[in-house]
Parts: sequence; structure tokens; C-alpha cells
Amino acid sequence: MSHFDHIGCRGLRKISHNPPEGYSYLVLFVPARQNVLSAILGPNPLLQVVIDIDPTDRLEIEGFVWEKEEGLLKLIEGDVQMDAWARVIVWNDRRPGVRIGG
Repeated sequence: MSHFDHIGCRGLRKISHNPPEGYSYLVLFVPARQNVLSAILGPNPLLQVVIDIDPTDRLEIEGFVWEKEEGLLKLIEGDVQMDAWARVIVWNDRRPGVRIGG
């Protein structure tokens, strides 16, 4: 599942590939599994459910987790020298029942 934005003119084009609202967690998984997982989990699943998915489907990515609103997290992918999965697991330990996807 993807959301594409195309912004540009003759001399400049920018295409971004971002998951739709509620599906930021999909970047944690290999692209070949993202559509299946999005259909199963839907938007904003419980963080524990995301962690329970087969670890062989995980990507090693850098990023951080941000609490977008009370009880709802958003994963921000980026070159921040932080293992995104480690951040996800810490949040789940500290806040059981929280959702991710924002």
C-alpha cells in the first residue's frame, strides 16, 4: 500500500513515496509483505501486534517513534543512527496498549 505525491514542473520534479495516514508502520517490513500486512492489520494497529509479526519480514531501518497524539505513535524513518525496531520495542515496553500508524 502506497501513497504517491508528484510535485513538479518542467525543470524540477519531486516524487515521494509515503504510506497513507495510519500506515507508517509498514516501512518496518520488507516491501514484498507490506500489502499483505496492511490488509491484515489495517490502520493504526496495536504496537504489540506489529511486534508479533514474523521477524523474518522485518527490515533493518533507522528511525524514531513519535507520539502523534495520546496513545497513537508514528514511525519516522530517517538517517538518525537509531534502530527503529529497538525504539518500537522500548515504546511497547513502556506503554502497553499503544497503537502505531499515525
